[in-house]
Amino acid sequence: MIRNIDTALLRAFVAIVDEGSLSAAARALHLTQGAVSQQLARLEALFDQRLLWRDHRGARLAPKGESLIATAREMIALNDRMWRDLGGVRDRVRLGAPPDVISETLPPLLKAFALASPGTEVSLISAPSALLGKALADGMVDLALVQHRIEEGEEPLFRDTLVWVGAQGGTAWRQDPLPVSISHPVCRFRPVITAALDGAGRRWRPAFDNEGFESMMTAVRADLAVTIAMTSMVPAGFEVIADRALPALPDFGMSLLGEPQKGPVRHLAALITDGLRDSATPEALLLQP
Repeated sequence: MIRNIDTALLRAFVAIVDEGSLSAAARALHLTQGAVSQQLARLEALFDQRLLWRDHRGARLAPKGESLIATAREMIALNDRMWRDLGGVRDRVRLGAPPDVISETLPPLLKAFALASPGTEVSLISAPSALLGKALADGMVDLALVQHRIEEGEEPLFRDTLVWVGAQGGTAWRQDPLPVSISHPVCRFRPVITAALDGAGRRWRPAFDNEGFESMMTAVRADLAVTIAMTSMVPAGFEVIADRALPALPDFGMSLLGEPQKGPVRHLAALITDGLRDSATPEALLLQP
């Protein structure tokens, strides 16, 4: 018997995994949380399998979900490639970036791009930097804006200092051991945190570890933990912790991966490159022709 799978269901499943919760996935997909929940329920009913474990902390893969996630990503990529190749979408750019870059750096750049290219659809794929290179190689994204350690002699598009951040007026940084929240097991900030704290002899413990970006943000805002961020991307409701009890952190860079060929992709790549390299303000970007 032939059975078909609605790619919208797979897209909802992948978004929940990438974003860490139904509410964050709903925002990423521009749907209501109820709609995303229904799509996941339909997918689980189709396979008659539990794919995700969900609780107050967010969502995480069940064993059958672990088996499905890679294939789901491939099917979404094939679906999008088919539409692109057959002209189903006139102009589309798929940009991958980590969650903090999407929330803190990209809005003015994407607004400038939307004003300059109103006929182009932009798809944002949120994933840790360590996973975006494979997403680019697999054809899931056209461009990937990634964070990384700066190697000797390397000149990234953008360089910034990492800083410790916590809740405004918070005291979590005084705790011993220090509660530290990191949103993903392959986050490139994770080894930096470990090396800095272990090297300084500062006791620490993971808090809300691997519970998704939204959970991490909530934990820090609630003064339950601290984390690190690039100085230019400290979110609202956070403040830099300036205290010698916490070790210094290295500079980090951002680079744009991809080989843009067609017009819209090349245009967005140039806008991101110029915006980051020149440290342009949002107002300046919006005034560019």
